[in-house]
Amino acid sequence: MNIYSNENDSAAIFNAIFKYTTRLNDQWHFSMGHRQYLMKYQSLDDYDLMQMSPFLSIQYRRFPFTLAFNYKPCTDMVNNASYLTKHRFNTIIKQKIWDEIDLILSYEYSTEEYDIFPLNDGHRNNFTMKLKYPFSKRIIFSSSMTCQDKHASHAASNYCLIQGEMRLTVNTPMDVKIELTSKHHRKTYDFSDPVYGAKRIDKRLNTGFSLIKQINRNVSVSLGGIFLYNDSNVNVFDYHRQISLVTMHFSL
Repeated sequence: MNIYSNENDSAAIFNAIFKYTTRLNDQWHFSMGHRQYLMKYQSLDDYDLMQMSPFLSIQYRRFPFTLAFNYKPCTDMVNNASYLTKHRFNTIIKQKIWDEIDLILSYEYSTEEYDIFPLNDGHRNNFTMKLKYPFSKRIIFSSSMTCQDKHASHAASNYCLIQGEMRLTVNTPMDVKIELTSKHHRKTYDFSDPVYGAKRIDKRLNTGFSLIKQINRNVSVSLGGIFLYNDSNVNVFDYHRQISLVTMHFSL
């Protein structure tokens, strides 16, 4: 969401995922569940976020091939008021190639309906190709390329986005996992913004790291940071953000 502030604050985040999976036969599997996400700020109440997202998935698995069809409706609420409703339809193909390399292809079609920004209503097409390669049992590298286009109710909100991402995961001998990520995207709007009189181009760099320690089978703790820089030819959309994270993960 394009909501940001010039102030510093701290927030508590709660993220819960409930999932049930059953096997229909040797190849077909069915999953359903619900994701609940809550971000509560200490001072910036206007930015409090809650997401409610049930999901359905059916997968065909026959090694080394996997095909999945997913449906994910989602409701976003900001400061206890409805903000955005999305419906996401996703198809994923995963194929193991060249011994240890995984190729993942994904297409997603989504619709968006805003409660307070109706000119942004519309739909998106999202294509992603990802390669995942383990250098060894402890080091895994992955890279992906994403192309996205949005068609909105108002032509000034139409854009094309291209994003590249790299991720390196290292499992150290001390049972601490290190994850390094870097994303860079370029978002080009199709038409001039009627307010600023310019055809907007945004370039964003997002880097992050995390240190993850598995306490036991069901509990892990992590420390991390995220650094985000958005550079736009319309100066009002220039911003940067630094986030420090302390996370505990529980599974049942």
